[in-house]
This record gives sequence, C-alpha cells and structure tokens, in this order.
Amino acid sequence: MRLVCPFEASHAMVALRWPIPVPGSRARAMHDALYDRHGFEAAVTTVANELCLRISVAAYNEASDFDGLGDALADVLDVTI
Repeated sequence: MRLVCPFEASHAMVALRWPIPVPGSRARAMHDALYDRHGFEAAVTTVANELCLRISVAAYNEASDFDGLGDALADVLDVTI
C-alpha cells in the first residue's frame, strides 16, 4: 500500500493505493463490506485497475479507530479480493 500524495500534503484526508489489479466491482464490494460488517464508511474505488481507499480523519477519531480500520481492511481484503 502506498500514499497517493505526500503525507505532509494530506492533512485530514488521505488516499491509499494498493498495487493489486482488481475490477471496479470489487471496490464496491469492499466498500459495502467495510460498512456492513465493520461500521466503517470510506470511499473505495479503482484507479488504473488498482484499488484505492480514501479515509478522512476528524477531531473525535482515536488511535483505536485506526487499529480497528486496519483489522477491518485485513478481513475485507481477504474476503473481497
């Protein structure tokens, strides 16, 4: 996984790109699974057939939220790809 923009420029929003070739329909399945199974709302799409995830950070987020997102991503990526 790599950042699409430099970290310093990301501020409260970041886009992550996995160099995994996937069809666009998998992005929707991943979005739905993140929300339905884990309660995370995130923009998931494909760019040049690579999976991209955009997450936003707010003042109320805690470190444990990102740990949970990491666990959810590991689960969802294993299921949807």
